[in-house]
Amino acid sequence: MGILTASVYNSYKAHLGEFVVKTVMKRKEKLDEAFNLISTMTPDGGQGVSQGTFLRLMRIVKPQRSEDSMKVIFHVLDKNKSGYLGKEEFERLSEYMQAKFEEIELSRAYFSTYISKFYDTYTSPRFQLIVHYIEHNITKLFFTCLIIANAITIILFHSYPQFQEIIESIFTICFIFELIVNYLACGGVKFFNDGWNLFDCIIVFGALIGQVFQLIFYSFGIYLPGSIIQIFLLLRLFRLLKVFSVVPQFRVVINCILTILPSLAAYTAILLILFYIFSCIAMELFGLLYIPPINYNYTLDTTCNNQYLLHSEFVEWHYCTFNFNSALDSFLLLLIIVVGNNWHIFVDGFSDITTKWSRLFFIIIHWICVLLVLNVVLAFIIEAFLIEYDSQQN
Repeated sequence: MGILTASVYNSYKAHLGEFVVKTVMKRKEKLDEAFNLISTMTPDGGQGVSQGTFLRLMRIVKPQRSEDSMKVIFHVLDKNKSGYLGKEEFERLSEYMQAKFEEIELSRAYFSTYISKFYDTYTSPRFQLIVHYIEHNITKLFFTCLIIANAITIILFHSYPQFQEIIESIFTICFIFELIVNYLACGGVKFFNDGWNLFDCIIVFGALIGQVFQLIFYSFGIYLPGSIIQIFLLLRLFRLLKVFSVVPQFRVVINCILTILPSLAAYTAILLILFYIFSCIAMELFGLLYIPPINYNYTLDTTCNNQYLLHSEFVEWHYCTFNFNSALDSFLLLLIIVVGNNWHIFVDGFSDITTKWSRLFFIIIHWICVLLVLNVVLAFIIEAFLIEYDSQQN
């Protein structure tokens, strides 16, 4: 199996290289064609694309991008600073079109005019020194250890509710303090540009709201079930995911998963289509050949309405529950066969009921869905991980 996966990966990598080369060549041809259509005569007698023409073109191609970002791309491409893009420079346009810019609409002068006191405080050397300590790796490690400690104490003090309430209150104060210092270190609104910060706010304040409601109800003599409050507190366990953002090795895995998710949707659709085709065929070939016993009550003499299954290993494992009698049951049985869960017992059971040639149907399913499609998916995941790992290392 490993040799087959390696062979599929090598073939996939070679095919991917050919596909990339063809795509780059096709993109170059399209850009050359566009250059010939929009280029004009430059002052030195050559052909080039002026900044005005470039910006008008970008308004059509990328209307959602701001004009300032397009000007930045133009000046980056214009290495000679001639005000015109040559053919070779214009060919690199597609590379820079993928660049992401952080555009700040509010200038520092405008910010300083209206909120001068906060701006002067934030840019002062003392405050920047505090920011340096807040963003230090030791500080991040300290709060990460608090998150892990919170997860451990939830388990250790589960049988001691009174101690757990005190400890959870302490952790709540610590985590709110963490959010405040991070908010100040980011300078305010920029704090919410990080998805992890939004995640922390939702989790921490969700648990805080649960504790506040608990105190309010207690003040009125209403005692809520402990399980309801625990749900809010257990939300903080999700902050363990933040460890992935701190440890570089974990970050590579998360980034790889986020990168391949859109592409995996296509492979999932292929598998669903194959499952649908095979389930339709299976319902015609093997539908209602056996049925599970009433109330799934298996005995020594259970035959699942088929005498060929009497005392068979198929019945001993209670596999009559899985069948091709309906579309939903067919999808479930195909999934079990694909993951290889006692594959041979299912095949033997169907061959006992019908004919030895029925094995061919299950071999085709295994060959197409497992050896072909899933190995291609595995090769794709390996390649995506290596690319993400190299980008993180570089």
